[in-house]
Amino acid sequence: MKFPSLSSLSDKAGRSFLRFPLAILLAIAGTTISIFLLNAENHFDDALLARCGNGIVSCYLGMLLSVATTVWAERKGWGRKVAAGAQLAVLGLTVLYFFLMPDHFEEKTVIRWVLYALGLHWLIAVIAFAGSHRIDAFWQYNKDLFIRILTSLLYTVVLYLGLALALEAIEHLFNIDLSYKWYADTWAVLVGVFNTWFFLSGFPSNYGDITTVDYPKGLKIFTQYVLLPILTVYMGILYVYLFKIILTAHWPSGWVAYLVLGFSVAGILALLLIYPIRYVQKTSLQGNMARFPERANSETFVGPASSRSYAHNLRWFQHCWTRLSYLGRNLRSLGYRQRASGPFWQ
Repeated sequence: MKFPSLSSLSDKAGRSFLRFPLAILLAIAGTTISIFLLNAENHFDDALLARCGNGIVSCYLGMLLSVATTVWAERKGWGRKVAAGAQLAVLGLTVLYFFLMPDHFEEKTVIRWVLYALGLHWLIAVIAFAGSHRIDAFWQYNKDLFIRILTSLLYTVVLYLGLALALEAIEHLFNIDLSYKWYADTWAVLVGVFNTWFFLSGFPSNYGDITTVDYPKGLKIFTQYVLLPILTVYMGILYVYLFKIILTAHWPSGWVAYLVLGFSVAGILALLLIYPIRYVQKTSLQGNMARFPERANSETFVGPASSRSYAHNLRWFQHCWTRLSYLGRNLRSLGYRQRASGPFWQ
């Protein structure tokens, strides 16, 4: 096995920085603010704390938007000046969003952050193939992203454990009292800078047609024999709960909607992971298992989806519009549209 040299590692890090300069700089800025918070203790007021939190969130969302913009620019073949102008626009939006955020934390603000983050992650996953029908290439691209995320997390955790043990050894061998901030700062740097840089250094760049799909055996085993059985048990629980509702005539007031939406998200993930082998299984049992996520999100999901719709409508009549009920109704409409028009990546 040939180990990479320091020069090759530095060259790869340099190439990834040239490809994603704004994203890496925003990751460094967010990490710097995090370290400042970890070391400031109680020497600031709530307004400054909120501002620092807003800065971290702004850097994170701006980093995601910068990555999505880079992918779109590469797919469209933009020149350097146009791509640089797009990145400057992303930077401007990041700064503008920071100044528009309130100087105190609210529930609606946190919900908005989560929705923005989820939306930008989804944008990165689909923007390279928006409007196209290259499904195999789309799957290979997202498979590479998924594996790269797991690899980055593994490297980050292992590296932190090694450095934490090194700090612990320094404390005991040299009788040096190291504060917990050393461990916290190390974790912040690894998660904010190293994890981001390492992930972006292996970000896929092939957006063209793919004739053969590389399907890892470990991913196949995990999806078919771990994820799908969990989905089956989850669906069984939802149907038993639906029968209980019918027998007792006591309708839920909204909480069941979260369970159904969670099942829908897990089903979409399973459908995405198992897509290439749905119709190439050697046995009928494997074929039925591979096509289960598609069926679970359509015909066999009518009962739980109906209870979810009724729960949303009941909650609307009781409390009128709330943020979460509005989000649930939009997700429900998106799900109906997806089942009617085809896969969401088209």
